[in-house]
Amino acid sequence: MAANQITPDQVAELIARKRAARMGLDGLRRICCVLESIRSGVEYRNERERLERSQGRRAPSKLPEEMQSLIEKLRSRAPEMVAELRARPRLTEAYRDCAEEFNDLASRLEQAVAGLPDLHSRPEPETKWHGAAAVLWWIYKKEVDPKAGCSSSGPAVRFIRGALKACGYSEIEYVTGFAIAKAIERKIDTNSFSHLCRDT
Repeated sequence: MAANQITPDQVAELIARKRAARMGLDGLRRICCVLESIRSGVEYRNERERLERSQGRRAPSKLPEEMQSLIEKLRSRAPEMVAELRARPRLTEAYRDCAEEFNDLASRLEQAVAGLPDLHSRPEPETKWHGAAAVLWWIYKKEVDPKAGCSSSGPAVRFIRGALKACGYSEIEYVTGFAIAKAIERKIDTNSFSHLCRDT
């Protein structure tokens, strides 16, 4: 066994001894397997990011200012340009035979503008631990307490915080129980597990 491998005894500490005693060693070992899988993924991700940084391959976090300015200008002028393209064959005799081409060009312009990134939207980003938290909450319900909810102050969230830290998510130390519970709810909703995530 590796020196840093997560053990059933560590899992029992995360869950609380009374609950762990009711589960038995097999249940603790199953949770260990899940935690080890998550920890391996974290280690792989950290190593990959380290290599990408060393090779200068990290993508910029946002578009350059020049590109943002160009997108804003194109988005603001697009309606006028589309209207002019569609009106030109009607207003200018020389273009009347090209009405179909002008309409097609206007439609292509509209599609291109619709596909531009929305620079004003600020969706709440999904951080790296969200998916792991949802998995841990699910395994907690399966192995520890089927009636558990994802209350911010409940034992499931306390277990998830400790398990995430054990798996290598050091940033979880600065995350509140409320934020963990909300992240679980959002992640589970997107995976059709919302019927499980209810306080009892």
